[in-house]
Amino acid sequence: MAAYLTGARLRFASHHIDNSLTESEFIVQVASSGKAVHVKLNPAVYFHEVKSQMRKIESGKFTSGDIDVFLDPQWAYARPMVSKPLPDSFFVRALKEFKWPKPPVCRPWKEKR
Repeated sequence: MAAYLTGARLRFASHHIDNSLTESEFIVQVASSGKAVHVKLNPAVYFHEVKSQMRKIESGKFTSGDIDVFLDPQWAYARPMVSKPLPDSFFVRALKEFKWPKPPVCRPWKEKR
């Protein structure tokens, strides 16, 4: 959801997956100012149906129908969240001196001749 709401993308090095954060946490940094915040979803607003279906999909033991069933609860969860006041859905705290991690180094693709 964070990538969707912020426009962050891995391919532009504006999205980084940090395994030290839980599934309900993320850090947002404004590129132009360097200001950063730690954001954590309020557990009280997290749909249990979304969480249980996500666990099933992450386990690898799912059918294509399970993914289709997953879409409805995700939208039922996301739609009202964007219209609520921020403090109702998220805990936000400012981070001082946050440094965005360098993106992983990848070799450019080279065509074999």
